[in-house]
Amino acid sequence: MWRTLAAGDFVSKDAAADWVMPLLPGRRAALIRQAKLQYLGLGDMDWTSDRQQVRRVADDLATPVAALL
Repeated sequence: MWRTLAAGDFVSKDAAADWVMPLLPGRRAALIRQAKLQYLGLGDMDWTSDRQQVRRVADDLATPVAALL
């Protein structure tokens, strides 16, 4: 959603991940990269151990979306 609101067009989830990764701090960008790989069928990760980090990433993504809405 952030990518769409910022640029005004629609892209695939993996393209949106590529766009957002440079905007996030290291570990959070790495989680987006892992999610992208899983989306593409290229990775397998148990997200259970990273629940808190995933929540932080979700918050990082939600804040600019809310501001742009």
